[in-house]
Amino acid sequence: MTPRTMRIAAAIHYHASQREWNMTLQELAEATGEKMATVRAIVVSKGWMNRLRTMTKDRYGLETDDKHNMHFVDLDWGQ
Repeated sequence: MTPRTMRIAAAIHYHASQREWNMTLQELAEATGEKMATVRAIVVSKGWMNRLRTMTKDRYGLETDDKHNMHFVDLDWGQ
């Protein structure tokens, strides 16, 4: 690992540990200020992927986590 990658891995570990790994890749990317692809590559290489919450889209296109909580941030309620 390069020094940059090690720094990002430490930041990922810090932020995820603070929330008991109850985060998604997207939330980690936002918390660290890194691209999601970068965070994903580091998480996979460290073997941490199974610790994180997963995000999927339901049949309506809404993002849900593995606990089936919907995130309505992108909805336009006709306003």
